[in-house]
Amino acid sequence: MKYIGRYLCIISEKGVTYYDEWLDLIWLSENTYYHITDTITCIAVDKNECMWLGTCGDGVYKEEQQSFGTSRHNYYWNNDFPLACYSIAFNSQNNPWLAGIRFYVDYNGDKMYRGASPTICSAHLMDRIMDMQFDSKDNLWMAIDHVEHYYLTCHEKGATGPTPILEGTAATSLAIDSKENIWLTCTDGIHYYEPGTKKNTLYAHENHPEIPKALYTACDIDQDGNVWFITSQLLLKYDGKNFTQYTCEDFNEARSVLCGKGNVWVYTKNNILLKFKNNEFTSIDLDSQQTGFMKEKSEAPLFSATYNDDGTITVAGDIAINEVNIYDLSGILVSTIAGEGKNRVHIKGNGLPGKDLYLIKVRHAQGESVVKMIK
Repeated sequence: MKYIGRYLCIISEKGVTYYDEWLDLIWLSENTYYHITDTITCIAVDKNECMWLGTCGDGVYKEEQQSFGTSRHNYYWNNDFPLACYSIAFNSQNNPWLAGIRFYVDYNGDKMYRGASPTICSAHLMDRIMDMQFDSKDNLWMAIDHVEHYYLTCHEKGATGPTPILEGTAATSLAIDSKENIWLTCTDGIHYYEPGTKKNTLYAHENHPEIPKALYTACDIDQDGNVWFITSQLLLKYDGKNFTQYTCEDFNEARSVLCGKGNVWVYTKNNILLKFKNNEFTSIDLDSQQTGFMKEKSEAPLFSATYNDDGTITVAGDIAINEVNIYDLSGILVSTIAGEGKNRVHIKGNGLPGKDLYLIKVRHAQGESVVKMIK
């Protein structure tokens, strides 16, 4: 997801969806509109509000706009540039850098670099540069998806190639905070790298029990400096001291996260756009119609769960509870409690996974609801 002016642009399976959060107006530009023959893999917006699209096998497209809705499209490629493009970044001069499998390109400089490794061999053919971003000094930081090699590299301004930084896992997303430190989502947890001290800190459930055991796939930083992460089923916030997790009933197979204009946006596989603001989710169903005004669903949670001092949990709501299901960090059902038609259920701590609960769901007359946790 990216902002273009007042519009939010989202990669969907059909193409690019535009959402106007002021007017709740959306429309879809299918791949055929761009004459793209392959899957769109990334989206970027330069300082002139021109949109760039990377594809899995059809190169890179640029949309030049005089005004929104009036555009022409150009197909860019280089004889040596891999047609797969997974990430795009712009330096302080608004020059694009494009990255794919094993290689990345200074497009305006017409230079190609090997991205993940100083040693190239067939075992590294699937090194994918999943995300990259320039810092304030125009150093290019890259997150690489390969477990046997470097997952963080840096191309310093004016350098002739990348400098390997961290190795041993695989990264999918990165963000640079106001102190020029690097946040990465990786297969083994969340990494925080400080270039000044070369210190790398791993945040994972094993060393920080307040962090759910899950695969973190994307991150972004809001205007207040909070770092936001997503897994398939939850949104995680780090405020500099504490981690807080959020989820809702429509939070299912999240794909991307974007902070901007006071909102945190999450896009899900089932084409639901979630807007998170003031600790509440608003669900926007992009499939309900492709043009016209959207209906947003912003409902107060039906139920909440409270941790008690004695280690028990109380689930309460405004309607009768038929059943409460509790899942552990791995998503396995660990406990089922009968509601007996009451609107409050007291759950004893014996056999429960404690404060690292992955999910609580309540079955009731209207269906099933995810419970909002209160700690």
